[in-house]
Amino acid sequence: MFAYLKTFLKTIHRESTDKKDISNRRIPFLSLCILVIFQIINVNVFAVETENQPQYLSQSISKLVENHYFPLIDPQYLSKSTTFFQVELLEAYKIMVDESTQDLEKRINAAEKVIDLLNKDILDYDPNFTYENGLRVVKALCQFVIEHKIKNSNFIQTAVNLFEKLYLTALFEDIALKANICLLSMRNNNIELPQFFTYHTSEFKMHELSDYDRAIIKSAGEKVSKESLYNHIKTIQDLKLSNSSLSYPFFNDQAGKYIYNFLTNLKIDTKMIEYHDSELDTQKRPIRNIVATIPGTIHPEKKIVLTAHYDSVIPPGAEDNGSGVAVLLEIARILKEERIPLEYTVEIVFFDYEEKDLNGSQAYVRHALINKDEIIGVINFDMVGWDGGDGKLELITAKISASFLEEGVLFVSKIAGRENFVYPIIEDIENLVGHGDYSSFWGWGIDLENKEDVDMSRGYYYAINVTAAQKLEKEYPYYHTVEDTIEKLNIDFLRQVTQWAMEVVYGLANPSDF
Repeated sequence: MFAYLKTFLKTIHRESTDKKDISNRRIPFLSLCILVIFQIINVNVFAVETENQPQYLSQSISKLVENHYFPLIDPQYLSKSTTFFQVELLEAYKIMVDESTQDLEKRINAAEKVIDLLNKDILDYDPNFTYENGLRVVKALCQFVIEHKIKNSNFIQTAVNLFEKLYLTALFEDIALKANICLLSMRNNNIELPQFFTYHTSEFKMHELSDYDRAIIKSAGEKVSKESLYNHIKTIQDLKLSNSSLSYPFFNDQAGKYIYNFLTNLKIDTKMIEYHDSELDTQKRPIRNIVATIPGTIHPEKKIVLTAHYDSVIPPGAEDNGSGVAVLLEIARILKEERIPLEYTVEIVFFDYEEKDLNGSQAYVRHALINKDEIIGVINFDMVGWDGGDGKLELITAKISASFLEEGVLFVSKIAGRENFVYPIIEDIENLVGHGDYSSFWGWGIDLENKEDVDMSRGYYYAINVTAAQKLEKEYPYYHTVEDTIEKLNIDFLRQVTQWAMEVVYGLANPSDF
């Protein structure tokens, strides 16, 4: 009976607080008396509304922010409206994030209370509460789970279900991305997630290469031409320089046409795909990705994807990223001309607008998710022609793609005798997202317009980044400058990179041979 009475009184209170001006709100005297009694009995049920309450709530939120948690509800919203829903939610949230509390069970119960409140129909419960606020809570919940290594499967399942509900309703904006990253971080910390955030791919069960396979790889590697690599970079550099009077991205257009024409002349199925986004550029220039497809003969629906961006911030862009483009063009030539056998399809993608918030790769991934593409793994090549003198190639990925790196790419590298040529780096995903096209394949920046058509079991794709010029101890000194010319590059090293890439592509696209 008390529960029904509480609900009734809360409804009266909520209806009496519709006005934005808190000082003008009135609550019937009888209801106020009863509510005060309930407040004395249970302080967590209701906090009596006063003129000072918004300030109190704002101060509480400020404290949460100082503790490195996202604000639950922004102060501007609090200054306009204070509802039962808000107060109850905030009280539970405060307990959950209170690190001074030694009672972990109490904090877990509070976290479950937060989830329980948000699992209700939020918009009906509090019309002013936004899904963005809910996603902020998801982020904090995930941080809480990671921090205390909570293994409660029901708790985690509820958190993921809540995220799915909010994710499918809200635009995939910055706060949703951060919530998504935190969920992936849960997996990084060996916290098992429900199927919603797993991506089913073929496990790499590789064995020793046969003599036949070794002969194919050796032959393919010998076909890599220094002259071809040099000519590709020089041509792209000169095309951009000849159009240097144009603004970004227009000076990149001739380079895109060169890539497209080279691939079509090889008789490879190639498309220049345009994506129109009115918010992308004030000059209304669409994204133009170039996609070349070499189909597999046994499992053509499964794809190994090789990527590189062809745009640069300013001309000439020899290292960033003429070098990556040259590697992929040479791989395409060898696969086609030498008729290298492939079980899986190899898709070679040249991204536009990498230098504009990764828009090109985000557009590609968005459509891959909608089309339910079965991408086994992605290898992105970005700045691979300058080695800083150490002759090493860095393979960078997050923990969510570690199995693809370790069991696939590094395994093939070892079999091919190049384990000392590559240096693997596995980072926390938070340190990598937004830094290159590879992070788009982990869901970074993806705004899915037709979410009902998306296979949500694919929260991300395996992806690694291949680079030689972004080392922590020695970075490329001509990055994003007019001095980024072909004379700065080591073409012998670039040939080694391409040979290694050919070996890896063959191994990943022919898993039954291993």
